[in-house]
Amino acid sequence: MPAPHGDGRSFYGVIVPPGIKSMEHPNAAGAHTKFSFGGFTGQMAWILNDGHLTTRFAPVHVFSHEFVESCASGADVSLSTTAGGGKEICDVCDFDDDTSNGYSLHSYYSNKRKLCVLPLTRAIGAVGSPVAMVSRGPESLDLAAAGVGPPLEPTAIAYSAAWDRNQRNGLWRGWWTINDAMTTLTGTIGLMTRQPELLDVFIVGSDGKVRTAAWDSGRDVFSGGWRGWWPVGEQSAPAGAPIGAATTGPDRLDIVVAGDGGHVAWASWNQSVGADWQSWQRLGDLALPPCGHVEAVARAGGRLDLFAIGTDGAIAASSHLNGWSAWRPIAGMTAAPGAPVAADSRDGQSLDVFAVAADGGVHTATLDHAGGVWGAWRRIGALAVKPASRVAVVVLFVPCLPPAQGTG
Repeated sequence: MPAPHGDGRSFYGVIVPPGIKSMEHPNAAGAHTKFSFGGFTGQMAWILNDGHLTTRFAPVHVFSHEFVESCASGADVSLSTTAGGGKEICDVCDFDDDTSNGYSLHSYYSNKRKLCVLPLTRAIGAVGSPVAMVSRGPESLDLAAAGVGPPLEPTAIAYSAAWDRNQRNGLWRGWWTINDAMTTLTGTIGLMTRQPELLDVFIVGSDGKVRTAAWDSGRDVFSGGWRGWWPVGEQSAPAGAPIGAATTGPDRLDIVVAGDGGHVAWASWNQSVGADWQSWQRLGDLALPPCGHVEAVARAGGRLDLFAIGTDGAIAASSHLNGWSAWRPIAGMTAAPGAPVAADSRDGQSLDVFAVAADGGVHTATLDHAGGVWGAWRRIGALAVKPASRVAVVVLFVPCLPPAQGTG
């Protein structure tokens, strides 16, 4: 192993093979101690390996315990319990553990908060990267964003975070790296859910390749760890370009992106067809600027709708059922070329589209599914924002309840 550094940050954790115990502490799950090498002092810990990830004696759990204690021991920090006994900062918290991203972790005593804590969140720096959000059910939310990468490098790393009302008393958890995928500082991470236990994420990496990763809460030993990134065909796009994603069924994914030449490219994946993505297909002659946005919305009956703002500022739409229709402008308004367009379907048939016009006003237009004709653009109030700003939209499904007794 390399020699420790003189910065006081050297730590060596040795995870032994399953079934092997320490000769010094055969009944302990782990231990840490100081050692010297060439005039430098570091910390070393050995960690018992029980072959699992989620138990209180799993190697990751014991590693977190010994790592925190070794940091405290370096400053000769100890605590006194109410019984008067001396304890290290993790020993006093033996009762408080949690599972984060599939791994059992050990909490430690916070002198500032005067209680045992397990920090399940950490701040990430974002330089213009939008935050993607989906809900897998009424009790959960998932986020994805590109956070600042290593110092002095103009790159960002894909991260995810999660909220679950039934986990950790409803506190947010994350941010976790999504397998260290690299993109630009302003890169967009696409996030999609097609089943309550599944997440799919998409990115145009620093190499200009479209890639995808997946999260499955019950598939592998990581109990929901991210898997991937896998390339999606040979399509290339500007690094960090946004990817539109939609699903027309629990086992299908459709993604769209503005390629290097500014054209819109579409790829699909269908589990019933096979494990591979279908080949990319160019959709018409609509021209977008570099990193132009393409919005994808799924409707009932397997219909897919796309929206984008071309280089001429016109807001155009295309639809797919048995094949793709030509791009047609939604007349009556122009906006910044390539700017985001938000769209959703309230009832699986109609469509509502939102965009920021050239004057900064937020406008909306509606497609009436009965007549199949787009209505006129309408400005939403007097709010003015910067051109090319992003509009977020969400559909709320409110149950129809019977009237209360006596109200008629």
